Amino acid sequence: MLSSSVFAEIVFARPGIGKLVYEAISVRNYPIVSGAVLVTTVFFVLVNVAADILVGLLDPRVRSSFN
Repeated sequence: MLSSSVFAEIVFARPGIGKLVYEAISVRNYPIVSGAVLVTTVFFVLVNVAADILVGLLDPRVRSSFN
């Protein structure tokens, strides 16, 4: 997910977290790179947990398989 945002933001000259990571890697600013990877990872995990909870609430077949 992060690599595709880096590619799209560099090619289309759009500001965002991908361009920030690219520029931070260029100047070897590793705390910025670590923070961006951490933010991206936390966002990815939270979205997946929310999707799993939503599927569990909406689909009765999934709900009954946990009993």
